[in-house]
Amino acid sequence: LTLLESHEHEMVDETSRQAVSDIAERLGVMASLFASSSDFSELERRVAETEDRLSAPLLTEVDADETLQGLTLIGVRAAAQAGAPYLVLLRRTGISEADLPEVLHMHAETGVATLADLQNNFGEYARESLRDSETSNEGSNDILNFFNSLISVRKLTPQEGNSVNAILSRAESALRSGDLRQTLSELATLPAREQEVFADWTDAAEAHVAVLTAVDSMLTLTWNK
Repeated sequence: LTLLESHEHEMVDETSRQAVSDIAERLGVMASLFASSSDFSELERRVAETEDRLSAPLLTEVDADETLQGLTLIGVRAAAQAGAPYLVLLRRTGISEADLPEVLHMHAETGVATLADLQNNFGEYARESLRDSETSNEGSNDILNFFNSLISVRKLTPQEGNSVNAILSRAESALRSGDLRQTLSELATLPAREQEVFADWTDAAEAHVAVLTAVDSMLTLTWNK
């Protein structure tokens, strides 16, 4: 943030000075947003990009506006990661609704599930899916299937194979490492009945991924102007 002080001496445009002051204030707010986020690395990288832009020899009014827009988008990302609504921040980007991805509008008022929420809820869906798979085997003993469902043990380390248990073990392993895309890819190989069991969880995970991907795309466009 000390970069901001030197820029104020280089710029003669009062509007740009004010813009840099605004940027400094918003960078400070980022710290509180990070505190409620489960993953700091991407947000920290984005703020580092902002500071790099501020280190340019001369910050023009246009540069300052774009940097403010980018910083506001970082705020949107932080809010989304924390599961908070981000409608107000989205409006402050200055980007017209027509130019914003639809998925950002869809979840702006409610937010999306956090990675921690998805990790914590996965086990419940996995156990139900496993029970369902063991009680739906055609041509097998219904009583035996019932008791098997009561004592079914879910694998917690990645297993090879196409069984429901093996697929769930790989999906959960990817989820624990924060790789939601791989988790969703594994779940897509489950039998149709088990995919139905996971429908609500999958919808929440896909929304999380889609929103963060959309914000990252907007940030890339902003920085590359």
